Amino acid sequence: MSVPIETQSAPLKKLQLIGIDVAKQKLDVSVDDNTALTLDNNEESFKSLLQVIPDSGPVCFVMEATGGYERKLVAFLQAREIAVAVVNPKRIRDYANSMGAKVALVACMRKLLTILNSMAKTGNEWNPNFANHA
Repeated sequence: MSVPIETQSAPLKKLQLIGIDVAKQKLDVSVDDNTALTLDNNEESFKSLLQVIPDSGPVCFVMEATGGYERKLVAFLQAREIAVAVVNPKRIRDYANSMGAKVALVACMRKLLTILNSMAKTGNEWNPNFANHA
């Protein structure tokens, strides 16, 4: 069961997005601009994710749909009532193309998460010019 972000007790401005690049055997986790780690893609390693959740407010783990490699992680997080967003990789690729440059999907995801974190904290709406300024 997915936990809607708006039902969590802390204000939306304190929402922390944690990005995960999911692969068959590993997870690349980006907590913020200064904190990143790589974990095995298995339930034992999923428990390590619980240690990186900041105490500063609600979190949402954001990851791409990867043909099923993300399903066990999504189930693990949802079973603990942690918000999860599974993003269509085409949307991320379209975002990359909108920037007019060929960049790695992981870099795109990190930039998008930085923008979304900023939007959540400031209450600003999406602006197409963000792609040029974040």
